[in-house]
Amino acid sequence: MPAVVPCSIGILGPNDAGLMRAMLTLFGEAFREPHTYGSSQPSKAYLERLLGSDTFIALAALKRR
Repeated sequence: MPAVVPCSIGILGPNDAGLMRAMLTLFGEAFREPHTYGSSQPSKAYLERLLGSDTFIALAALKRR
């Protein structure tokens, strides 16, 4: 049985552009498409607008320390 890792789940907001970039990198690793998800990531300003919009939601599970 796998170990249980304590985590919290949160909705990303406009101040989480760095975390969104990390998620894109993780997607590239998980889907074996690092070039697709990492080579041309959107600008910080774009991610801030996207994460602050009413029509987009990004969730992240973060391991508690």
